[in-house]
This record gives sequence, structure tokens and C-alpha cells, in this order.
Amino acid sequence: MSSDDLSRLLTKDEVAELCRVSLRTVTNWHLKQREGFPKPEVIGKILLVWFRSEVEAWLETAVIIRRPRKAKGEAQEATEEAEGETTAGEEGGGGVFDSVA
Repeated sequence: MSSDDLSRLLTKDEVAELCRVSLRTVTNWHLKQREGFPKPEVIGKILLVWFRSEVEAWLETAVIIRRPRKAKGEAQEATEEAEGETTAGEEGGGGVFDSVA
């Protein structure tokens, strides 16, 4: 395989970067056979690679929904507010588990 051939192949990491999604998302697309997502080639026993041209062609027609991620602190605050739990510094000594009898 020439270096030109190798430059046309993408690893899972590279597919995720190109599509601006997580590795888990690429894995789901592959395993769940998302409509139109290119099938990878197998090199050796376990290395999956995709042809760059196939991924780029798929990207032109694919609709990818990206959900905004919350910062860790925001997620914790939202959980505590939803559950009505006390937080540190509030009356009662303030751990999340303080309200458990």
C-alpha cells in the first residue's frame, strides 16, 4: 500500500474529528449501521479504517444533530435544583445525602 493510499484512509479518531463528534458516536454509527454511513475496511484483525472520500461524501448529505454539553458544575447544579437537595454551605450541613434519613 503506497503512502498516497494511506493518506486516503481515516481511523475512527480521524472520522470523529472530521465529523466533529465523539468516538462513541462514530462507533454507534458503525455498529447500528446508520443510514448511508460508510462501511469501514478492516486492516489486520482489529483496525477499522474508512475512505476519506466516502466519509466526506456522506457528510455532505448527513444531518448531524449536536447537543450542547453542560459544564460539570452546571450539570451538578441542575441536578441539585431538580431534586430540591441542599448544597454545601446551606442550613443543615449541606451534603446531597443530608436529607436522607
